[in-house]
Amino acid sequence: MDAVRLGVIGTGSVVREIYQHLYFSSRYTPAIRVQAICDGNDAVRNRFGDLWRIPTGRRFASYHEMIGSVELDAVAVNTPDSLHREPTITALEAGLDV
Repeated sequence: MDAVRLGVIGTGSVVREIYQHLYFSSRYTPAIRVQAICDGNDAVRNRFGDLWRIPTGRRFASYHEMIGSVELDAVAVNTPDSLHREPTITALEAGLDV
């Protein structure tokens, strides 16, 4: 099986404390390839991108732009709970798993 091409929406504290381990250093990591990241906060997005060597051309402030620009199989929505709805609907409408 090929790795899932994943777009990560939200690179703040939840990702730093929990999910980055899953994405980059767990037994599941071979099944996941983080293709792009998105966060509205430039500093947070770039700190995460620099740490995990995500190319600058695959770092987005807008999930709409990320979904429209990068070939993905799925997205992980790591925003605060109250902000899950819109990116989830956008990703599902684009045919992506969430």
